[in-house]
Amino acid sequence: MTKAFFLFIHLAFFPVFAASIEEAVQELVMMVPRPTVTDMKRLLTPWPKKNPFASNPSQRVEKLPLAAESIASMERVFPGATWAAIGRDAVMLGDILDAFYQSLGQKNRVVRLNGSGDTIRRATKEDLLLMLESAGLNLKDITGGAPFIVFDDTGYLEQPFRTSQARLLVKAAYQGYQKMGGDPTALAGKVGAMNCAETVTANFNPEKFHAMQLEGIRRIGIPDSVMGIKQAKSFIRTEEWHGPFGPLMQQKNNKFEGAPGMPAATRLVRQYILGELYEIINAMRGPKALKLVRAAAKELNYEFPVRRIDFKKCEEALISGEKS
Repeated sequence: MTKAFFLFIHLAFFPVFAASIEEAVQELVMMVPRPTVTDMKRLLTPWPKKNPFASNPSQRVEKLPLAAESIASMERVFPGATWAAIGRDAVMLGDILDAFYQSLGQKNRVVRLNGSGDTIRRATKEDLLLMLESAGLNLKDITGGAPFIVFDDTGYLEQPFRTSQARLLVKAAYQGYQKMGGDPTALAGKVGAMNCAETVTANFNPEKFHAMQLEGIRRIGIPDSVMGIKQAKSFIRTEEWHGPFGPLMQQKNNKFEGAPGMPAATRLVRQYILGELYEIINAMRGPKALKLVRAAAKELNYEFPVRRIDFKKCEEALISGEKS
């Protein structure tokens, strides 16, 4: 057999790795969208033992053990959800979640909603629904599937010209479902939002919270309140990879989202961001991260992973609240 034949067999049946760490670093640094956990794992193969990007870890890296509290608080409110990080502010927290769930063999638990304030506020509700569906929301099967929960550093307020992005996206989903002939209350606990305030405590009662969500949906058509993610403030509003996202439109990757703005970071800053992402992936893999999440869950009076919310009990909690 010829050398060419063996080369063909090698290329056909074995993964093609970057010729060197330097080439992988260069490819990651030059990416137009901010690289994902999956991008890092795909290009840095085999995984380097030393951080190839940054020699001085940031204070956020030192706080990564606190991310276990973020994960535990999110799972307490919406167990088993698909988490959708809005824009640039929430992207690092999204990467932390993505790295953690991937370490458990759970892919597609985290998605990015690539849009900035103007992207979302200037879009029609129909386009916002297309954005959500492009990211994985399936309203036709939402009642039987995992919850789809957006998160951001948001006040979840409705104000003239300044309504929060999270609220606009949730509203688009509920109105879209109603337009399909669905009962909006069926989306309770299935489509919602979380913010970056410290509101999930050991006294949190999931049934009572979701009962309040049902009440809000019946009153105004969408959930009228959100719970906050513990320790999230440590992992938001990080260095920017690029400028604000553009208007919503069909992109080359077939996603309906905003295109990344102009590069906003020097090569040095980009390597710093990638260095953080390397440390995130390292911190979230292995039994230690899972042990920390389970310990944080116990502090919130539940066992991780939690069972799905019993919405019959939510109804009972609502009725009980109305009687009292």
